[in-house]
Amino acid sequence: MVRTLHEDARAVLGVAAILGHVFVARAESSEVEVYSAVTWALQRRLPVAGMRSPTDLAACESVGCVFICDWLGCRIHRVDVETSQRRAAVNMEDSAETLEDRKNWLNDHETGWWTTEKPWSLSLVEAQRRCTVLVICDQVCVT
Repeated sequence: MVRTLHEDARAVLGVAAILGHVFVARAESSEVEVYSAVTWALQRRLPVAGMRSPTDLAACESVGCVFICDWLGCRIHRVDVETSQRRAAVNMEDSAETLEDRKNWLNDHETGWWTTEKPWSLSLVEAQRRCTVLVICDQVCVT
């Protein structure tokens, strides 16, 4: 089956599926798009605190999270899928929430680590409820 995502003109740089959802990272975006793996309908956009330039993403079902390379930020972001789903459900019910609150809601749940090189792509090895992340970098960051 072939699907085309027309919602955004920016290039798709990473795609990963986990827990019935397809996560998409686009060039120069601070958000990750979440689609239904069944209907391919856009369900939500996850803002990732501090993300500037995603280049790839990978999903780990064992620990229920998505890892995202941030090339400009020299960082790997880790987003807990279940926490983001619960928060999205709460946000839909809370009409008093401001746009700025919505933009920053992953601040409390977003984790990750800095790299000394610019991360370009990711690969995962899952075993016994653990996930090992292999990060491929293409340049040394200048600090």
